[in-house]
Amino acid sequence: MQITEGVMSAKAVLAKAKEYNATMTVFLTAVLLCSIEKEMTVRQKKKPVSLMIPVNLRNYYPSDSARNFFGWIDIGYHFLEQSNQFEDVVAFVKEFFEKELTKERIAIRMHELISLECNPLLRIVPLELKTVFLQLGTAFSLSSDTAIFSNLGKITMPEELSPYIRLFDVFTSTPKKELSICSYKDNLVLTISSHFESTDIEKNFFRTLSGMGIKIEIAAKRS
Repeated sequence: MQITEGVMSAKAVLAKAKEYNATMTVFLTAVLLCSIEKEMTVRQKKKPVSLMIPVNLRNYYPSDSARNFFGWIDIGYHFLEQSNQFEDVVAFVKEFFEKELTKERIAIRMHELISLECNPLLRIVPLELKTVFLQLGTAFSLSSDTAIFSNLGKITMPEELSPYIRLFDVFTSTPKKELSICSYKDNLVLTISSHFESTDIEKNFFRTLSGMGIKIEIAAKRS
């Protein structure tokens, strides 16, 4: 597995995002989309670049559960039919997020999933068969996504531990390329994990940020 990690100032990235009137997540989503597009052939561009983005449902439905409580949205950008100018990609992502990341839209999706789970016909299907179909459904869903972008947000720790902690990082083993980010104080860590040999998308991603004047400390590992 290829792991490429960049450490940078959270304030610097946020300031750059504000120049495009966007949040950090919207800004980095646009950077990732454009980084992927640079490595696509004309034939590949006939299909949109699709990102799966996990959503922390606790931001919309407070919960004390220690279990995973998240949904996701899928954003697609068709570079062959839409502008490849970065500011236009940012504007599209921003509009998409504003439309999809609302309590009402998330509730509709949750209700659809719950109604499927409560379907009386499906409830009598043996668990073993349900598991098979769930695995097939997951595989199909992943096959339609180009990459994954997971933002864990800001990490806080007790103040007495602060002198001993510089940063946190996170990455996952994934069949796709996955960008995972988190921040601690002003240290923002962006980690891309991948099973692919090529790291051209990673290079595009961090060079784009560096080209915008953001100083980055890069580390890479292959395991």
